[in-house]
Amino acid sequence: MRSILSRVVKRLSYADPLALASLLIAIAAAVYVGYSAYQVASFYSDVEPRYVSDEKYYVDVARRFLDKLLGVEMEYWDYAGTDEDYFNLEHPPLGKFVIAFSIVACGDEPLCWRIPSIAMGALTPLVLWAAYYLAFRGRLGAAAGALAAVTVASDPVFRVMSSVAMLDIYQAFFTALAIAFSALGRFRASAVAAGLAAASKPSGLGVILAVVSLAGASAKGGFAEKLLRALEALLISLAVVAVFYAALIALFAFSPGSPFTGGALERLWHATLYVAEETYNGVRWHATSRPEGPPSSDPIGWIFNENPFYLSYNPLPLPAVTNTLIHAPAFVIALTAFASELVSRSKVWPGPGHVFLSFIYLLYLAVMAAGNRTLYSFYAAQLTPAVAAVMAEVLPAVYMSWRGERK
Repeated sequence: MRSILSRVVKRLSYADPLALASLLIAIAAAVYVGYSAYQVASFYSDVEPRYVSDEKYYVDVARRFLDKLLGVEMEYWDYAGTDEDYFNLEHPPLGKFVIAFSIVACGDEPLCWRIPSIAMGALTPLVLWAAYYLAFRGRLGAAAGALAAVTVASDPVFRVMSSVAMLDIYQAFFTALAIAFSALGRFRASAVAAGLAAASKPSGLGVILAVVSLAGASAKGGFAEKLLRALEALLISLAVVAVFYAALIALFAFSPGSPFTGGALERLWHATLYVAEETYNGVRWHATSRPEGPPSSDPIGWIFNENPFYLSYNPLPLPAVTNTLIHAPAFVIALTAFASELVSRSKVWPGPGHVFLSFIYLLYLAVMAAGNRTLYSFYAAQLTPAVAAVMAEVLPAVYMSWRGERK
């Protein structure tokens, strides 16, 4: 990350007016996302009930980690929306760890729960701008970076999810990091980011598959070398996920409030079995339709805002709707480019965005095929960075096609 920042500073030092304008556009996009999210987060800090939508699951568990397991002494908010023995093990632990850290650092207050979400939302346009500014030379990089940043800021579902203490914005931010590193050809770092996305929500698996595919395809040499690079990326991503699950198991086994008794090895064994069983049940739960209630829609419906999910109706409506003008063309472009590369076994698109968007969509379609027909439109926040990447890559694609015709 430090080398990327130094490269950005070095290129900007040439004082190219277009590059500086591109940076200002990215900063404006970041401020717009951050300020929009902050306004909503602040509004709901003073409105009862202060939990917005599924915040109750993740904030309750983060507080429970601190209070019930670790015995951290501080002033806690006295409202709980879930049972005292609930730990949300159907989702990976990273997001709840982040919220818990925010509570310790800032306080157990609604705005404090949401600060990480606001920060990640605001940083995403800058991450993608830096990646595409460096990935393509000269004016092409400046234009692609600015377009990526503006595309992120233009997506309502991304701004809404940046305002609440839910897991989707963490997953989206790490997806953006994985895309950024892949665009720069740094697949080990991309694999780490993909692991962080999967450690936030299970659908981060689509990000891992995208990185594995890109790492293998980019390797020079024969089949053996490509397979080796793909396996390396897979192992890096899985190792990152394993680190956070190991921390979760250790928390249940050895924390002062551990529900398990006996010697250290006995507690570790029971904690491992507990986490493994609950994770397995979570996988089955993700492949099962939910009871009737909140509006649900399929991944194609998210593009056209069919039956969108509302995080809140009153006093401030918060619909999880997408910007169809960017999602629809990105969807068509991504699947077309992805299918073309599969058939031709050669690179036809100048960037990784189409691979990420295709794998994420395919994963959600696989979840539907497994039996879950109640998917919610706020999941589309994860798609925003990939959509932004595809739209940014349109400019280089057109330019390279034009150059090819000129030649």
